[in-house]
Amino acid sequence: MKKPLFRLKALLQYRKFAKTQASARLAEASRRRVRALESAARTEQLLEEMEEALMLSTRSAVKASELELLQQGLTHRREQVELARKALDAAIEEEEACRKAILKIQQEYETVLKLKERHGEQVRNEMLREDELALNEFANARFKRSMNI
Repeated sequence: MKKPLFRLKALLQYRKFAKTQASARLAEASRRRVRALESAARTEQLLEEMEEALMLSTRSAVKASELELLQQGLTHRREQVELARKALDAAIEEEEACRKAILKIQQEYETVLKLKERHGEQVRNEMLREDELALNEFANARFKRSMNI
């Protein structure tokens, strides 16, 4: 007997494809988070080095223009650190959103998979009923023939 087709096969394949795509997006978001973390660490390190350099230069005689230039550089570096931290926060949020999306897609995939399993059970049960009916008809026909003899 030909096995009946699962009508939601295309949906199951689509859910599997969506899961693969979401995993790729999560991997990319994770890479962006790692890069943002490295960038934030690098800019914070540069800020610390610049603050140390400013402390050392203020101990010696420094012209006001040089001091102002160093302070402007320090302010700029602090802004870069703040931007790097914001970028890191955004990357973390994006990664978390991708994780949530994967969980949702996984649940949808499992729902369709359960429907497929139920469909398979229904098909098996129907085949068993048909076989049982055929056996009953065969047994009844045999019994009627034996009673006629």
